[in-house]
Amino acid sequence: MFGLLGLPPAVELHGDMTQAARLESLEAFRANTAAFLLATDVAARGLDIQGVQVVVNYDAPRKLETYLHRIGRTARAGASGLSVTFVEDGDRALLKEVVRKTKIEMGQRIVPPAAVTQWQNSVERAGPDVFRVIQDERMERELRKAEMEATKMQNMIEHEDEIKARPAKTWFQSERQKKEAQKK
Repeated sequence: MFGLLGLPPAVELHGDMTQAARLESLEAFRANTAAFLLATDVAARGLDIQGVQVVVNYDAPRKLETYLHRIGRTARAGASGLSVTFVEDGDRALLKEVVRKTKIEMGQRIVPPAAVTQWQNSVERAGPDVFRVIQDERMERELRKAEMEATKMQNMIEHEDEIKARPAKTWFQSERQKKEAQKK
């Protein structure tokens, strides 16, 4: 989407990605080959990337702790940064709590309706191209999955004797102990 709108490259980070893809995204962001890192809260947890100057919250979280964790991505090792949060009327309570409980300086900006309309129109015009990109990504994911399954099957065929020679799995509980534990 970023490329289609003429913005610098972006990478993503979320739980549906393979570990290799996550590491690839992080490395692209660290190396500045991607200007933006789009991350879910869970995926971003614990990230410590030097040089992060701005965090944009597309939506305001419901809890103060989550909000502080998000914006803290910019304030590593005493550094300062900027946090931008898109706020709807229903989100104002959180921001009031942030102001009340912290010493974070906050400003308010109202995005002119004309600017919102302009970006909406740009996104809508990019719609067909976005759909093609999504289809291509879905196809790539399916291909990777099929390749992994093929590799797994190939390994099972090549190492069949070793697999069959492994001792049967043993459980720490006998069948009777399992049944007794289930009754409790």
